Amino acid sequence: MLFWNTDDFFELALPTYSFLGLLLILVIMVIILFIEIQRARYHENEGWTMTQIGLIGQRGAPSIKVSLLEDR
Repeated sequence: MLFWNTDDFFELALPTYSFLGLLLILVIMVIILFIEIQRARYHENEGWTMTQIGLIGQRGAPSIKVSLLEDR
C-alpha cells in the first residue's frame, strides 16, 4: 500500500491536489479569455468594437442590444 495511514495521505496528497486544481482552473480561465478575445476581434472585423460586445467596460453591455437592432 502506498499510504498505510490516512493521515499521511491527507498531509501529502491534498496540498498537491489543491495546487493542481487551482492550476487547472487558471489554465481554463486563460483559455476562455483567449477565446473571448478572439471572438471580439472577429466581431470587430465585422464593424463592431470590443466595447459594443461588452467585453471591455460595463458601458458596452447595453449597446449590443442597440447595435443588434440597427444591423437587423
